[in-house]
Amino acid sequence: MRFLPFVFLALGCDVLQEKIDEIEELTNGFVAGGVYMGIEEFDSPYFDISETEFGDTAQLTLYLAAAEISNQLSANPISRADVFFSGGGISELLIPESGEPGAYMATSADGLTYIEGSEATLDITHAQVPHQLSIMAPLAPVFNLPSSHALGDNITIDLTGQEFYETLIVVVRIDTGEITYEKRPTDVESLYEFAHPNGISMSESPEYITTVTIPAQAFPNNNIYVVAVAGIRSSDRDQMVDVNPVLSSFISGKFNIEEFCVPSCEDLFEVPQ
Repeated sequence: MRFLPFVFLALGCDVLQEKIDEIEELTNGFVAGGVYMGIEEFDSPYFDISETEFGDTAQLTLYLAAAEISNQLSANPISRADVFFSGGGISELLIPESGEPGAYMATSADGLTYIEGSEATLDITHAQVPHQLSIMAPLAPVFNLPSSHALGDNITIDLTGQEFYETLIVVVRIDTGEITYEKRPTDVESLYEFAHPNGISMSESPEYITTVTIPAQAFPNNNIYVVAVAGIRSSDRDQMVDVNPVLSSFISGKFNIEEFCVPSCEDLFEVPQ
């Protein structure tokens, strides 16, 4: 029995160290938010996909910011970091900082690739301190759009059983290139809100989506539209190194692109044979 106090003491030290490590993580002021997207191959008789924003088959945006109490992340960008991407068959691709401070971007034009099911890793160094985010790149969603559509009606897309946490959606009017609807983060603040519904990371308590709705205003007139839908997964804490795990995120998905004619392709013009 004389050894029991030592055992309890040892267990207590382990638990204490875990709590200390957890507190250090939560007080880490380095926030990283990444979006890694692929584009499914698509061919249409009605338009050239390369002339749209989906001409790049892979896209990556990383936001770096310092977390300070009572301040917005967007007000504290972290510039002059060294960012390298590995994954999709490539290693240590430099991701340069864009014209926006704290935003680092690359596309397939820079050599970026997206390979479904492969691990994507961002190695980040700032002020000689290394940080890292990783994620497994998910598949593109499988769905069907209705063959005809009446103005003023919503569209519901069924994604049951595909195990996505969320979706990104973009609808583009072909004749003008106008984006008529989009659901996607556009800055570090909106990325945080997207990846942390109700203030909790979507990977902490994932609820797989079954259906998504595109509102009627996405299709304002009789026309041809590009409908791009990506199923999203998010990294968990085990895939983050030396970043604030509560505020940081790394989401990924692959856009499946479909053409959508309103009211129908047959009504708009004769389909080429």
